[in-house]
Amino acid sequence: MTISAQWANASQTSVVVTDSSTNITSRVPADTANTDYQQLLAALVPIASYVAPSIIPTTVQVNSTSTPALDGAYSFDSTAQAKLMAVSLYVQVNGKFPANQTSFPWYDATGTLHLFTTTTQFQAFASAIADYDTNLSLGLATAAPIIIP
Repeated sequence: MTISAQWANASQTSVVVTDSSTNITSRVPADTANTDYQQLLAALVPIASYVAPSIIPTTVQVNSTSTPALDGAYSFDSTAQAKLMAVSLYVQVNGKFPANQTSFPWYDATGTLHLFTTTTQFQAFASAIADYDTNLSLGLATAAPIIIP
């Protein structure tokens, strides 16, 4: 599914949202007095296609196609996600791991240590977890296990 959104006119008074997989196009009035994005979100995910997750998982299995030592069931709670996104942002901004580490340790939900040897590996992991979380939030299909390079 590919969803695109663009201003419908030069005065930016409405947005045209198109889902290319279903050819559904919606025009959403822009309400500058209301900063709540739910109106646009409703257009992006039609109610009929939204399926709320019945249970949010507390762990998620991640498998690496190139580094099996990274395979594990990682914590998927809000604390783990916040820490993961903080480290990911640090890597993005600084181009290296925090605290001058040349590799980065990350524990899975069982307490097993996994060592990310490159920032590229770590960013692939963080991105995959963020994509999984977003798919759950939007009621979209989620693949498990999560596969990373």
